Amino acid sequence: MEHGSSVTLSASPAPGFRFESWSGNDLSSTVDKNNPVLTLMVTSSNTVAARFTQIGEIELTLNVSPEEAGSVSGAGRYPFNPAHPISATPKLGYQFVKWEGTGIADELVNHSAVKIDLTSDRSLTAVFVKIFEQQFALNFSISPIT
Repeated sequence: MEHGSSVTLSASPAPGFRFESWSGNDLSSTVDKNNPVLTLMVTSSNTVAARFTQIGEIELTLNVSPEEAGSVSGAGRYPFNPAHPISATPKLGYQFVKWEGTGIADELVNHSAVKIDLTSDRSLTAVFVKIFEQQFALNFSISPIT
């Protein structure tokens, strides 16, 4: 950069963050430090940094359909997380089919345990179907032969 030339900086926050302010040792009092677009006149070497803060908690609601078909884990209020784990477990006589809602990659909607993109409030539903085959719970124990 040549002395006296103008440079424009733009601060773009990642998902889950917001722009806070600019900081630097030679920022003049006429500069709006809270504007994510900063234009400076180059008169000397200078270091400028964009400061970002994390956005507050994100609400994750998990539902089950039909209600009696199983259970889900991972619901609640959390900070930003691009890989938040959730899971769905069917009750006896049911089978997991898919997740419905936004934030799950298309190739993962049919997996009962996945990591979702928790960058904004989400509501997801674990969908189960009744299995019409007769199922039994089997309990057994093993003892040494004497």
